[in-house]
Amino acid sequence: MSSHRATKSGLGADIEKKQEQKWDDMEDEGVPQAVCDWINAVLDDPNDVCEDAGWQTIHRFLKDGSRLCRVANVLLESEGQPGIKFSRNQSAFFCMDNIGKFLKVAENYGVKRNDLFQVRRVHENHLHT
Repeated sequence: MSSHRATKSGLGADIEKKQEQKWDDMEDEGVPQAVCDWINAVLDDPNDVCEDAGWQTIHRFLKDGSRLCRVANVLLESEGQPGIKFSRNQSAFFCMDNIGKFLKVAENYGVKRNDLFQVRRVHENHLHT
């Protein structure tokens, strides 16, 4: 889809370049590995591990939203609250619904709406932009 878009130029290109550099710097600092390590620790499932940490790996690991819902459930259940129901169906509708459920839990948990990502950014792999 993005291959059909015009290439950015001027200020838009400069902003995109700075954003990409920020993501690259975080990758160099080991942030993706720390994210994978944290998710693996929370989920504690040796049969379902985020490996080979990089932003693309994290995207593939979280894309369907089911693991995000499982993380939310661990947090909710640790506070004695019921977990959320989610789907393992791989259709876009169910995946985006799962991600939305996670975001609602995160917001209720105290994460500010401005600090949350948008559903499509995870599902469509637009985390960097």
